Amino acid sequence: MADLELIQVAFSIRDLEGTPAWYRDTFGYLDAGVHTEFRGADAAAVQGLPASESTIHWLVDARDGFQLELFAFDEPAPRGDAHERGADAVGYSLIGVAVDDFDAVLAKVAPLGPVVGAAGSRRVAVRDPEGVIVEVMEDDPRPSGAPPRKRPEVPVTTRFVRLVVPDLARARAFYTEKMGLAEAPAIHGPEHEALWGLEGIAVTTQAMWAGDFVLELAEYVSPRPRADGYRLSDQGLVNVALGCLGPEPYDAAFARLEGTGFTAYKELAADGFKCRYVEDDQGNSVEMLYMSAKPRKSFGFSPVG
Repeated sequence: MADLELIQVAFSIRDLEGTPAWYRDTFGYLDAGVHTEFRGADAAAVQGLPASESTIHWLVDARDGFQLELFAFDEPAPRGDAHERGADAVGYSLIGVAVDDFDAVLAKVAPLGPVVGAAGSRRVAVRDPEGVIVEVMEDDPRPSGAPPRKRPEVPVTTRFVRLVVPDLARARAFYTEKMGLAEAPAIHGPEHEALWGLEGIAVTTQAMWAGDFVLELAEYVSPRPRADGYRLSDQGLVNVALGCLGPEPYDAAFARLEGTGFTAYKELAADGFKCRYVEDDQGNSVEMLYMSAKPRKSFGFSPVG
């Protein structure tokens, strides 16, 4: 598996109470804490925003070392409506979660389209309260040699995030050659586009292993462009974090990035910790994160209570 693993998916949300509750009640995610101190000039410089005032709510699933990060921005206030974004919109367009009891979850949600697949591999898509598309999966694709789940009693595991790009070849080169990710078997076929109302729309995908997680790159024939003036605080999926427990993979990735046309914002660094937001050469935000086991406990990643 890759030295850098996908350890976090971040959202910009408007409802700091209701949205985390929906993920807990619908799927079984666990609370991993709330953080109120990431704000001010340093936060703005790290995120590439004119200002940044936010409260963060973390949720964890059955995986060790992974979390959902939900930003509720006071400044800049989130713009746009993620309900209006389709799965073919450029940027991070949807996430996928594998659940232990597909029928129990199905009874709680309002599907966007049909249930697709035979028993044991059924899938359905829904929108969360913010409008983000979530694919619910009965199957759980994993790389060979993946370790057992740390929290097998938790009935949900986040399995993939889809990133829609204008140029799939460039994206594939970026994430394999610069980020060190490995190509993975496809997790979607043409039949799955019906899940989010895009049946018959041509799309080419490439799945990438990022540890025990899939980053799926997708190129549509006519994708929906980003909104003019888009910024990281706008409602919806924000970015992913590629992380490691030692500094060497983090430093090596930045060495490979030199001269590739990427954008990097201010780095935060402390003992056992480095964090830097970058944009790939197609404008997609990726958080790079080195965090040893000790500081990781201060930034979510473990259930509270």
